[in-house]
Amino acid sequence: MKKTVLLLMCSVLIYASCKQGSSNQTNSLAATPNKIDSNSYTLNGIPFKKASKMVNLFIKDPGSYTDTSQTCVWFTAAALDSMYQTLLRTKADGIRFYFARTIENHKYTVVAVSTKYGGLDSVTHRKIHADFFEMDTINVDAKGKLGLTTPAQGALLYSKTSPCPSTPDTCPKLFHYITCHEAYKMVNYYGSDPINVTSSWYEITLIEALVKSLKTNHGDGLRIYYARHLNPHRVTPTDTIHRHGFALITTAATNKVHVDYYGCLDSIPKPGHPHEFFKGGADNGEECPTNCNGVTWPN
Repeated sequence: MKKTVLLLMCSVLIYASCKQGSSNQTNSLAATPNKIDSNSYTLNGIPFKKASKMVNLFIKDPGSYTDTSQTCVWFTAAALDSMYQTLLRTKADGIRFYFARTIENHKYTVVAVSTKYGGLDSVTHRKIHADFFEMDTINVDAKGKLGLTTPAQGALLYSKTSPCPSTPDTCPKLFHYITCHEAYKMVNYYGSDPINVTSSWYEITLIEALVKSLKTNHGDGLRIYYARHLNPHRVTPTDTIHRHGFALITTAATNKVHVDYYGCLDSIPKPGHPHEFFKGGADNGEECPTNCNGVTWPN
């Protein structure tokens, strides 16, 4: 099988394959975010109050991404499909993953929140993806599991040597594409400065592509790595910050271990230049604080 890795704009997807938002200007198609109360849940089944504590623990103490703070969270294929079906049922436009910490021991993790189209920002004219919380307990089996940090079983990007194939990369150069070698460097790109991103948004079509690929290739789940970009996003001419983000990798079961699986993901419906995000010209994989329209946290 062909070997590849795919990039999700300001975050990474690998198929191995900021304030509940409003804008000064929206239109009639804009979503009205639902009321948040004690019965609200995140997309991965976490009560809103608990999720708020988890994300705010991270915001208060983001820490640094180092070789001793390696973090990955694993979701079953069924959990990802359940989240995708919820996105479809609620007419969502995407999913936002927040950096977070567990309440029990403050370990790194993620919180998943569905989003709906919230109109256009009156200044930047970018689409607003407003967080949307469910009003009942959903996906309680989709909370994700923290991988072991050093090493996590099956998390090949933590290997001391690159797990990437030596053969030429022949996969289609799609919109979210990067090479496996780039992804390996990103997951192992450490530093002493604080993690500088609080969340990242992905369009629903990408989640659809992941779900389809897991079914086609008999994958068993999705692993979300903490990572860091090798180059600045260049949203502005003076933007020289190497932002942190997520690396999303599909997995397959090998002797009951969820092993990263590298292969071509060719069903993302929106083609484009592999590094268009460096120019700030696309409305995908948006990270806060670069684009915080529609977020719940920070508030």
